[in-house]
Amino acid sequence: AMGIDGNPFEDATIVASPRPRTQSHRGKDSSDYGRAWSDQEELEKELSVYARKREQDRQARGIATSAADGSFEIEGLRDDGHVVRAYAEGFYADAITVQPGQRVEIVMRPVALFHIEPRLADGSVPEEATVLHFINEHRQDTYRWSRSEPVIRLSEPAATLRVLSGDFVSLRSKHEASLASESRLIDLAVNGMGPHVFELDPQTFLRVTVRESGFATGGHTRPWVEAQREGVAEPVRLQPSGGQIYALLNPEPGTWTIRAGHTVGISAIERVVEVRAGVTDVEFELPEIDSSAFVVVRCVNELGRPVPKVQFSIYRVTGSGYSSSTLQPFKRPGGEHWIPWSIINRPDRDTDVTKYEIVASSNAYGNLSTQVKGPGESVDLVFRTPADVAVTVSGRRDGDDLAVTLLAKSRLVNSSLLHSLERREVPTDGRIDYGRMQPGTYQLRLNSNDNRGGLLSELVNQTVEIHSGKQILRLPIPSNEELVVHMPNGGAGLRFNLEREVRGVIFSSPVEAETNKGGVATFKDVPPGEYRLSLRRSGGFDEMLVEVPSGTVEFEAASVTGYTVVWMGRDSLAAEIGLHQDDVIIGASAATLDDRRFLQDVLKATREGPVTLNVERDGKVFSVNVPHNTSGETLGFGVNWRRRLQP
Repeated sequence: AMGIDGNPFEDATIVASPRPRTQSHRGKDSSDYGRAWSDQEELEKELSVYARKREQDRQARGIATSAADGSFEIEGLRDDGHVVRAYAEGFYADAITVQPGQRVEIVMRPVALFHIEPRLADGSVPEEATVLHFINEHRQDTYRWSRSEPVIRLSEPAATLRVLSGDFVSLRSKHEASLASESRLIDLAVNGMGPHVFELDPQTFLRVTVRESGFATGGHTRPWVEAQREGVAEPVRLQPSGGQIYALLNPEPGTWTIRAGHTVGISAIERVVEVRAGVTDVEFELPEIDSSAFVVVRCVNELGRPVPKVQFSIYRVTGSGYSSSTLQPFKRPGGEHWIPWSIINRPDRDTDVTKYEIVASSNAYGNLSTQVKGPGESVDLVFRTPADVAVTVSGRRDGDDLAVTLLAKSRLVNSSLLHSLERREVPTDGRIDYGRMQPGTYQLRLNSNDNRGGLLSELVNQTVEIHSGKQILRLPIPSNEELVVHMPNGGAGLRFNLEREVRGVIFSSPVEAETNKGGVATFKDVPPGEYRLSLRRSGGFDEMLVEVPSGTVEFEAASVTGYTVVWMGRDSLAAEIGLHQDDVIIGASAATLDDRRFLQDVLKATREGPVTLNVERDGKVFSVNVPHNTSGETLGFGVNWRRRLQP
C-alpha cells in the first residue's frame, strides 16, 4: 500500500473477499469513502451486511494490516480469485481483482470532502435531503444528506452535484422530489470544501400510472404513454419510471393531452389535463387486450394446471429451409401465453414462409410443438407425464466417431439441418442422457462421423415410441450388408446410384456401382434400411425402392405417383404460382406424369398457353396454373424435385 506520492502507507486495513461487496450508493451515506474501523470485529460486522452466507464469506476472506514499509500478505485464500480493498480513515482506494500469488500495489488517495448546505425558499435549511452525484450521462449515484452529517465524501476532488428535497429511499424516482436545485460542478481545488449552498426550487413533474387487465409488463408488448402540450406539433414520449409509472420531468405548465395505449391490441386512450407546478398525477386503466392480434398458447399438464417456466421458440418453414428465433410471450393466468402475431410473422424478413411451428419447452416436462396459421388462433398444449430417456449404443469399435439424433416425428421441419441441431455426440461409454421428454413417436438416428457422406454415414434410422417414466433406447450397431443389382439384358458399363431415403427425404450422398458384363452391379458395406436405386438413361432416369438386406434384386423401374418439392427459391416460378415446400404435383393438363421428361414437357407446353397442375398438399388436392410463357426464353421452376415412387 502506498500514498499518491509513492511512499509506503502504514496501518491500512486490507481485505480480500471472494466476491465484490455491494457497491450501490442509492440513497446511502457516503461513509464508504475514507472510512476506518476501530477493530477487526467491527470491520467483520460491517463487511457482512450484504453477504448472503456470512460464515462462508468469513472463511473465504482474508484481512491484513499494512506494515511501516506498506507491505502486507494474506494467506489461506481460495484459488478462484479475490477482490482486494484497502480502508483507512480519510483515504480511498480502488478495488483490485487478483489471483493468489500475485503482487499488488494499492494507491491510497485522500478522500474528497464536500460540505453541502441545501436552502429552502424562505432561507431555512431542511432536516434531510438527497445529493445526486453525476458520474456520466447515464449514471448518477445518490447519497443521504442531513443537518447532522452535512459533509459528502467522494473519491474525486471535482464533482457535478445536485440536491433534491427529501430522503431518496422514500422516493420511487428522483423526478418525484417536490423541490430540486440546479446541478453544478464543484472543484475543491478552486471552490474549496464549502459550505456550498444549493437553492431548492419547486419542481414540475408529470406522473402517469398505467394499469392493465391481467397482464404483467415486459416482453415484446408493453404500454406506451405520450404527452402533447397545447399548441405544440410533436408529442413527447414518456419514459418508464418503475412498475406502472411513466414520468416527464419539468414539463411546461399549461394544457396537455396525455395518450396511453399498448404496442398491440389496444387503441389509444387520451385525457386532457392541466399541468401545474409540483406533481401532476394522471391514471389510465387500459381495457382488455384484443386477442385477435395474438396467438394464444395455453400450456397445462394432464390435471389442467398451468405448466411453469415455459420457454418458446418459432420455426418458420420457407421454400429453401427454415429460420428460427426465441419468443417472449405475454403471460396471463391459467397458463396462457399471448404471442403477438407481429413477432411470429415478419414480412420484412420472411417473404416466403409456408408454415409456422411454435415449440414450447419446459425443464420439468420436455418439449411440445404446434403449427399455427394466423392471429386470433388459440391452441392448448397438454403436457403429459414426461419420460426420462437415455440412449445406449453398443457394438462400438475403437476409434468410431458416432452421433445420435432423437427428433419428434410431429415436428414440421424434416430436414438434415434440423437434425444437425438435435445431434448428440456418443461418449466413450456409449450412453447419452436426453433427460425429460414428452411421450410420443420419435425418429432415432445413429450416424458415423468418420465417413464424409455416403451410405456409411447413417448406420441406423428407425421409429421409436417413447412412454412416460424411465426408458432406455438401445442401439446396437448393425452389420453392413451387400446389395447385388441385376439388370436383365443390361451388359457392362451401366451406372447405378444408391441413396438412403427416409420419408421421401434423402439424407446421404449417393454411392455409385457399375455393372459388369453380366449386367450385375454390387454395393458393399450397405447399412440396413430403405434406399432409392436409380439408373440414368438417355432422356432421363429410372428409379426403384429397395430394402436392405435383400440379397440380389432385379432392377425394375417403379411407377411415378408424383413430384415432391424438396427445395424452392424465394423468387422462383414455383413460388410465383403458389407452390410450397413438400407439395406433390400429381398431374398436369399437358404432360404425362410417368414420362421421364414430365417437368420439361410442362414448361415446353407453356409456350403454347397456360398449363394446369394438380397438386396434393396435406392430404388435399387442388389446382394451380403455370402462366403462358410469351418471353421466348426457356424457363425453369426454380426448385429441387424428388419423384414420389410407387412402393
